[in-house]
Amino acid sequence: MDRLRVNNELDVYCGKNIAFDFACNYILEHTDEADVKAPKVAIVSDRAVAGYYYNLFENQFIMHDIRPKLITVNACDTDKSLKTVLEIAGYLSEFDFGSNDWIIALGGGGVIDCASLASSLFRSGCVNLLAVPTTIYAMTDCITSDKAFVNLGMHKDELSCPMKIKAALCDTEFLKSVPAKYRANGYAAVIRYSVLGDTGLISNLGEPSDVREFLERVYKVRDDIRKYNPVLLTLGSELAFAIDSYNRFNNLAEGASLALSIYSALPEQGRTVMRRLYTSLGLPYEIDPKSSPMIKRNLESYLDGIPEDTVKIADYDSGKWVVRDLSKNDAKKIFFDRIEIIESGDYKENA
Repeated sequence: MDRLRVNNELDVYCGKNIAFDFACNYILEHTDEADVKAPKVAIVSDRAVAGYYYNLFENQFIMHDIRPKLITVNACDTDKSLKTVLEIAGYLSEFDFGSNDWIIALGGGGVIDCASLASSLFRSGCVNLLAVPTTIYAMTDCITSDKAFVNLGMHKDELSCPMKIKAALCDTEFLKSVPAKYRANGYAAVIRYSVLGDTGLISNLGEPSDVREFLERVYKVRDDIRKYNPVLLTLGSELAFAIDSYNRFNNLAEGASLALSIYSALPEQGRTVMRRLYTSLGLPYEIDPKSSPMIKRNLESYLDGIPEDTVKIADYDSGKWVVRDLSKNDAKKIFFDRIEIIESGDYKENA
């Protein structure tokens, strides 16, 4: 088992089967010994992950006479909502959780976001949170975020609060059962870090040969970018939001919108290389031109809703990534140009 650091604050433990061997021990080691009661434990998970892993995960607690409460939720990217957060908080209230007790978020980014928001809101954040991410996205992007996000109605990530994870257990065994649709989300997050600071990250992105080394590189490059200019970490987010809003009900793989947006921001030479990678990973690099008008309207609505007069965006210029502080009209022009890039592929040729 390896111990990694994120932002010099969050401990991340990485290794094979650590989720099933170490989660209970970690909680017992970090629970106030002065409290004679055993801690209550609630495991928040989606139905698919719980179906695969819950019984095996629960065994370590049963061996210590702790009976976890399983809270199953719908928390994929389109379902992570305030309703889910309140459902989790309701269980915590029913079970009378307090400062000696723990929530374990066992799942992907949506589960971790919802559990984190619930733990922050419930009784002023007194309940401890342990993250057990089960996807590459959750391991590389979600747990490293400063905030937890949930959707509000049709609007993605409208509500947020500080992320307050005590520690994260990244178990490589989970990655074997991640459906292809959800792998795209993790791929897109790592591709963003790669193009911004470490191109070597994408060399074994499909199946990292050494997950510990891979995660350590991801955390380092993300922290380096954050220290240099955190706005760079928003690369692709604005256009991805507009594409997501259009494709919300079209079964687009999670992360595909971000992948498309990053691709559109690359210089021509970078796009040539990235097309081969996207093809091998099953990521799209083009859209149907018929969707462009609605995506542009979604983007305009998003930018017009920003209260500031100018917009900071990450852009590629003269061989490096820079942050531009632009008027909203100038920002729209850059994004409209990027939309033209991703609609100029086989869709247009075969129309």
